[in-house]
Amino acid sequence: MLIEVQNSILRMVAQGDELEATLATLCRQLESLLPGTRASILTLDPHGLLHPCVAPSLPKDYSAALDGIPIGPSAGSC
Repeated sequence: MLIEVQNSILRMVAQGDELEATLATLCRQLESLLPGTRASILTLDPHGLLHPCVAPSLPKDYSAALDGIPIGPSAGSC
């Protein structure tokens, strides 16, 4: 359940695990709770451009296509 995911991620943070590994675990665990979904975490730079951080279940080409796209009222990752 969701509380188990939360505890797992908090444990990784407390242990000092790498951020990328922790975020990838979060994505995978959420995907297991919601079959058929694909999770990713993107960052937003100061210029309003998106950059993939982790996307363990998405094709590399898809993540690469998102790198550097603007976000706004008529643009984004979805």
